[in-house]
Parts: sequence; C-alpha cells; structure tokens
Amino acid sequence: MGVPATSADAVKLLSKHGLLNDQQTLHTIQMIKFRNRIVHLYQEVNNEQVYEILQTGLSDIQEFIDQIERNVLR
Repeated sequence: MGVPATSADAVKLLSKHGLLNDQQTLHTIQMIKFRNRIVHLYQEVNNEQVYEILQTGLSDIQEFIDQIERNVLR
C-alpha cells in the first residue's frame, strides 16, 4: 500500500486503494488541515469557525469511521 509521510498522505493512500470515496477523502484532509491549524497556529483560530465545525463536521468523522469499517469487513 505504501508508507505515508503525513496524515494527509495516509488518507490519499486509503482513497487510492478504494477505502474512501472522493468526498470523504476531501473532508478528511480538510479536518487534518484544521487540526494542524489548531495545534500550530492556535492564536489564529476563529472561535466561530470551531463552533461551526463542531456543529456540522462531526458527522464527517463518523462517516470516515463507517467507510473504513465497511471496507475492512468486506
């Protein structure tokens, strides 16, 4: 499958091998980028944006988990 250098690379590998669809790949990479922003640029994080992500983005995490489970168990 390959060895990813970054978290985003790992997601791209999962997608390349058919374990994630294109939409889930995009959402997951966006989550990784936002996580990196929180960790490394926390002083620039917008509280409203964090709130919005918590209200609307948590389902993306569950969908990621569900897709991986479906593909691992097939």
